[in-house]
Amino acid sequence: MTDASSSSNEIWAAPVSIWNGEWRMTSRKDYAALLRHNGVPEAKLKEACEAVDLWGYEFTDTSFHMDHRIPATNFRLNFVAPIDGVWNTDCPYQKTGTTASRWKEKGTEEGGAEYPGGWRNTWDPPEGAPSSARTRFRTELRNKYVTILRFWRELVSRTRCDCVIYIVRETEGADEMVVGPCWCFFEKVGDQLPCAPEEVEQALDKRHAEM
Repeated sequence: MTDASSSSNEIWAAPVSIWNGEWRMTSRKDYAALLRHNGVPEAKLKEACEAVDLWGYEFTDTSFHMDHRIPATNFRLNFVAPIDGVWNTDCPYQKTGTTASRWKEKGTEEGGAEYPGGWRNTWDPPEGAPSSARTRFRTELRNKYVTILRFWRELVSRTRCDCVIYIVRETEGADEMVVGPCWCFFEKVGDQLPCAPEEVEQALDKRHAEM
C-alpha cells in the first residue's frame, strides 16, 4: 500500500506535461455563492452548478495553452497565457466575458464590462513540495469592483485536479474575504492536446456566418 507522502512525492516530481490532455469537471462544491456574487439569478443556479465544464491543456514551464468549453452556454475560449507571476491586461476572460457572466440576465452588468486590473498566473507549489514542482498554479483576476478572484488548480494525482476559488477585497495589511472557498473537481478523460487558437476562431466565424 502506498502512503500519502509517497504519492505526493511522485506527483511533485512529475514533468509539467502531466497536465497535458483533456479534463472534465466531475462536481462542484459551495459554488452557488460564487455565481450569486457574479449576478447569476437564483432560477439558473442549479443549471449553472451542474453544467459540463471541459478543459484541454498543453503546458510548458512558462506558459499554458487552454481550450475551455462550457457547452450549455456555447462558451469557448482557446488561448495561450504566460505563467510568470506578472500582472498583464491580456486576459481572454475579461475580453469576452467570464464563465459566470454567460448565465446572467441581460441588464445586470452593473454599469458595463470594464476590467482594468488584468490577471496573472503563478506557479505555487503546495506546502511541503519542492519549488520545482509543477502541480499547482494560481490564477488571479482583478476586476472593476476592487476585488480579486484567486483560483488554485492542483493535481492531486495523474488523473485528478482539485480547484479552489476565493474572491477577496484588497485592504491594507490583509485581504478581506468576500466569497469562498468554492470548489471544482476535474478528472482526466483523454490525452488529446488542444487545437490551435486560430482553428477555433475559424470554426466560430463559420458557425456565426451560418446562423
